[in-house]
Amino acid sequence: MKKKSIAYVIGTVLIAFAAFALPASAVAKAVTLKVGLYDPEQHFLTQKVWLPYCAEIEKRAQGKIKFQYYHSGSLVKANQSYDAVKNGIVDLMLPVALFTVESRFPVTRVLTLPFLTRKGIQTNLIYQAAFESIPELRKEYDGVKVVGFHATDLANFSMVSLAPKNLEDMKGLKIFAASKTSVQFLTLLGATPRTVKMEDIYMSLQRKALDGVLFPTAPLVSWKLTDLTPHHTITLSACGAVPIMMNQKTWDSLPKDIQKIFDDLKSSVTALAGAMIDDRREWSLKKLKARGDEIYYLPDAEKAIWREKSEPLYDTWVKEMDEKGYDGRALLNKIEALAKQYDGASYKEAEWWGDWRNK
Repeated sequence: MKKKSIAYVIGTVLIAFAAFALPASAVAKAVTLKVGLYDPEQHFLTQKVWLPYCAEIEKRAQGKIKFQYYHSGSLVKANQSYDAVKNGIVDLMLPVALFTVESRFPVTRVLTLPFLTRKGIQTNLIYQAAFESIPELRKEYDGVKVVGFHATDLANFSMVSLAPKNLEDMKGLKIFAASKTSVQFLTLLGATPRTVKMEDIYMSLQRKALDGVLFPTAPLVSWKLTDLTPHHTITLSACGAVPIMMNQKTWDSLPKDIQKIFDDLKSSVTALAGAMIDDRREWSLKKLKARGDEIYYLPDAEKAIWREKSEPLYDTWVKEMDEKGYDGRALLNKIEALAKQYDGASYKEAEWWGDWRNK
């Protein structure tokens, strides 16, 4: 018994000594970051992009960082997401609904103008390149840390009773618009825009307060809007900016090796989010067509008419930039050059993406 007691004491001392001998980072408690998500937990981006992204960060950080998730707007609603990050209510927002605060990001708003891009991967790559190469745009993000670039799927029309095929069909239709740009776009097309909270869209469709939505096709199923909208006009028109943001103080408090993990994954998560949007759109359309929905692809000739109707949005944006002391036309030329550069862009898969495609 005595020998056993001595051995026990020696073992305890050795364990304690080993703990003190380890670097502080190895014994320190993991940093837990609060993560806000306004999408439902079952949303395809949550399951296929955001959760795997955070899991990869945890893996690379080797236990130094953990995430606590608040899904479905349980902590932060979409229209609160930017202020929540800025003020530290959440440490990380996946993603931030900048389209709800467009007036505070006037330069970024150029990315949301209708018919500027044609695919999700293209939009995301333009966003990242614009942030890195256009100081006027990057300045809008002072006070927060952007760790990834993303935009919503390009919007299409999903309707209760008919799929509009021309401007005549659009007249008087009450259509949900998520942003100031979307409101202006619908007005130019002759429709009647309606803005309601994201969580109230379904009920508004049920009550006939809306005839349909200008909404990205990729998340239609996740938001259950397909329950009420069997008619779809595919225009691939406008999108909303939804980057990944971290509170600046949180970022500054992280060790350099943890910051490097986020930086190393920035381009990869940007590419995955864009690729996932494009994949999910095609998957969703295939499902909707199989169940008998009307899927109408706006012909190029008609789309050109709608694009011409949208020209005042571009002119207004250029004027707003000029009024800020920028060269609005030069900025637009840069963005359009990036759109051309990334038109038809592909993506390079990363090993950490895993089984990301919808099946």
